[in-house]
Amino acid sequence: MGTPAKANGYVGIKTSPENTPNIRNKILSWIKDANENKLEGDFGGDYEIDPTLTTDETGTISFNAYSQRCQNLEWQMERFRTFCESIPEVSNFESDVWVQGDGQYFERE
Repeated sequence: MGTPAKANGYVGIKTSPENTPNIRNKILSWIKDANENKLEGDFGGDYEIDPTLTTDETGTISFNAYSQRCQNLEWQMERFRTFCESIPEVSNFESDVWVQGDGQYFERE
């Protein structure tokens, strides 16, 4: 199957925070289409981006994503970043992909 991974990231807005709802709606529409496999061309595929977005007082939009395959999540985040770059009001995009595993533990008494 692959190695599960998750991503936590944000989209920065270079205009005033009042513009955030409009930009947020553009992103939500894209996420909806992505999750429903409605994107065409190089963007078509299986996405698992959580449509629950949070916004802080500066207008920064935070998001989460998950995949059963680390490589698939990296691919999703590359496509999501490309979409966000196409929005003129977006100043920056960051998405850290975290590989999930069983972990290693040790405890001594």
